[in-house]
Parts: sequence; C-alpha cells; structure tokens
Amino acid sequence: VIGLSTDQVKEIANGIENAYAANLNSDKQTVVSGTFDALEKVEAAAKEAGARRALRLQVAGPFHCPLMQEAADNFEKAIADVTFNDPKITLFSNVTGDKATNGAEIKKNAVLHLTNPVRWTEEEKVLFDLINAEADNQWNLIEPGVGSVLCGLWNKSDFAENVKCVAANSADSVNIENTRIAIDNDYVTLRNILALSPNQSLTIVTPDSVRLAQAMALPDFEEVIKKTMDY
Repeated sequence: VIGLSTDQVKEIANGIENAYAANLNSDKQTVVSGTFDALEKVEAAAKEAGARRALRLQVAGPFHCPLMQEAADNFEKAIADVTFNDPKITLFSNVTGDKATNGAEIKKNAVLHLTNPVRWTEEEKVLFDLINAEADNQWNLIEPGVGSVLCGLWNKSDFAENVKCVAANSADSVNIENTRIAIDNDYVTLRNILALSPNQSLTIVTPDSVRLAQAMALPDFEEVIKKTMDY
C-alpha cells in the first residue's frame, strides 16, 4: 500500500480478518500479508482511504504474519540443535527493529521473523543514530544483491540528507562507486544493507561478469560463504 501512513494501513488491516501489516517499509509504504480474500478487502479499503496505489506483490506466501505459524513451528524444530554464535559485528533484527546482541536472541528472532512484521523504519532510525554518533566521520551505505529497493527507501527518507545508500549489484557497480569490499573488516549488516564504518571496507573478489548476489549465494564461492556464515 503506497500513499497511506503506517498507522492508517495498520488500522485497515486490524479491521479485516486474516490481514496483517507485515513490512513497515516507510511512512508511506506498508506491505500487508494475508489470505486472498483478506487482501482483496485491504486493497478496496486502502483505495477508499486515499492510497495512491494498492497492488499485489508476486510472492509465494503470507510472510511475516501469524498465518506462517505452522512454518515457524517446523522451523523452530529444525534449528533446535543448531548453535547460534554471538555476532562478531553489529547485527540488527527485523523482529525488534534494533540491535541483536547474542546468539540466543538471534536464534529466537529467526523463528519469530516468520510471523512478525519487518520493522524496517525502526532499523533505519537506529542506524541513523549510530551514524550520527560518529558525525565527524564518513559512512557509506551499500545494498548488495539483486535490486535497489532498500536504497530507494533510505534515499527517499529524511535520513538520506546526511548519508546516501548505493546499490552494489555487481563487481562493476562496486568499482564505479570506488568501494572496495572486504569481508575481513568490520561492518554493520542491516537487513540487506551493509553500513561501512569509517575507514573500513568490504572486499569480495569475483569476476566482473558475476553478480555480487551470485557471489554471495552460490556454493562455488565457498570462502565467501564461510566468512559470511561466520558473521
């Protein structure tokens, strides 16, 4: 839903059975999850309330809402014996919209993430405050992987006045921005955004013809995957 405030969309969803505000992307963009019938009602109500657009997303399920509870229960069982280490870098949780400080919390939130909304706007604010705490230094925000949705959300927000976000979708785009990527150095990971702290850089070595998203996902890049999973 585009053009209504988060509170307006929440109010609409709260009044419709099996509809939930699932992605709090910006003050004027909120994604709603729900059943087919519920989403039809949400679309109609949003347009009646003055939404600029209310459109369906091509996704495989009603993610980040209670309709995913069965999947969450199964996922919790699947990772029951998995140990989540404490993070070596600053890690944010979409569930809380704040920093996650230990492995136990991260493991718990990994399950809750399936049934709880993505608090992106809250994460933006926490990151913005973190950047402001070091206002004398230069920060860079990089969105790796396919697309530039998160950069778009950040750059349209009030936070972009002090620091811009750059999409790094390929080795070429990283070079164009004169940004070296080095997984061995410290950085903050915020959903799919890497916030590079002052004088730090992140380096992934990959052929120019290979997208960064592939470099981070394919098993051929075992060293990259190993280092990524360590974090």
